[in-house]
Amino acid sequence: MGKGQDKIARNLLDLQPTAIVELFRLYFNTVDSPGLYVSFHGGSLFGEDIMWQGLPYSAIPVETEGFEINGNGQVPRPKIRVANKDYFVTKLLTQNNDFLHAKLIRKRTFVKYLDDKNFDGGNPWGEADSSAELSNDTFLFSQKTAENKSFVEFELTS
Repeated sequence: MGKGQDKIARNLLDLQPTAIVELFRLYFNTVDSPGLYVSFHGGSLFGEDIMWQGLPYSAIPVETEGFEINGNGQVPRPKIRVANKDYFVTKLLTQNNDFLHAKLIRKRTFVKYLDDKNFDGGNPWGEADSSAELSNDTFLFSQKTAENKSFVEFELTS
């Protein structure tokens, strides 16, 4: 286990852990344009862009469900709903073949490990650590299940 993973394991048992932040990286087409992606976070903890591992993540309202792993052998089929303000996601879908061959990476870490740039005067916990990830999960886009002016919802597969 690496140094960052050791920290994460200790924080899971901490009596006063900081909040966990979910970060997403959406690769539009892993076949034709594997290097083209957008990075974002849900914006609930930070209402503005944040930096993690030296990369910017835009604040875009997101709701997720079904990422849980259970012991009954069922493969998780999570859903993600992304705000479609000004038809932002609709435009991305049009430009990228409805996310055919798209991939989503979900990263999770504790707020206290975010880059110093996210805090006025540096990280108040003094523990910025880009190697301290709770998880780094990869999902493929299975299907678009809803699209309207408020949000676009997708079903994912692992």
